[in-house]
Formats: sequence, C-alpha cells, structure tokens
Amino acid sequence: MLLVPLFAPASAGRDEQADSLLAMRVQDERVATIGHRLAIANLDFCTDRSWLPGFAVHELSQYGAGYRDAAIRAFGVGMEPAVLAVAAGGPAERSGIRRDDTLLRLDGEALPVGPGADGPREMMETLLAAI
Repeated sequence: MLLVPLFAPASAGRDEQADSLLAMRVQDERVATIGHRLAIANLDFCTDRSWLPGFAVHELSQYGAGYRDAAIRAFGVGMEPAVLAVAAGGPAERSGIRRDDTLLRLDGEALPVGPGADGPREMMETLLAAI
C-alpha cells in the first residue's frame, strides 16, 4: 500500500526571503498610502508645497548581498530603478504606474542605473531629486 501525504511540509516550496520582501512591500505600500492621504488632507497648512508622485522606488543594490537573489525572485528587480509600491489613490496610481514597472526616463532624461561612487544611497538621492 502506498501512502501519499495530503500536505507538504511547511518548508517545502517556501521562499522565506522572497516572502519577507513581499511582506515588506505590503507595509511600504500602506505607509505610502497613509503618507499621501496625510499630505493631501493637510495641504492647506503647508506653506512650502512640493509635488508627491505617490510611489516608492528601489533597485537591486539597495538590498544586502544575502537578499539580492530574493529581491530578483520577489520583484524581478535589477539595477534599473523600479516601482516598489504605489500609494492608493495617488498620482502614480491614477496615471497607470504599477508595482514592478521599470523606470527608464523622467521627462525624457535617462535615469541613473546602479549605485554611484558612494553606493546605493547616492543613486537613490539622485533618482528622488529627479522625480
């Protein structure tokens, strides 16, 4: 008689690192949505206004060496900047920007790719300034 288990062990087929990154994205999206709602609700109190795009970006060099392969599996992210999270109801969502979209150009200008001389922080500062 052959017995076949009805359930696979909890660890079979699981990708805990990729799952943790996907869970992080859910939280990043919640923060982006809450931040967008707060910014819009308090607009009348702001003397210094700036445009908020309603999305969060990331790229592969932001992840530690132990998580880079998991980031590729979870998001398909590479060295090009990509959309990590989109604020619900924000300008990015209304314009059709979606999670995992790769950002190639802003206003016709190519975006930086990969970390700068000072690492991922420099590249992200340049990218965020462009956005």
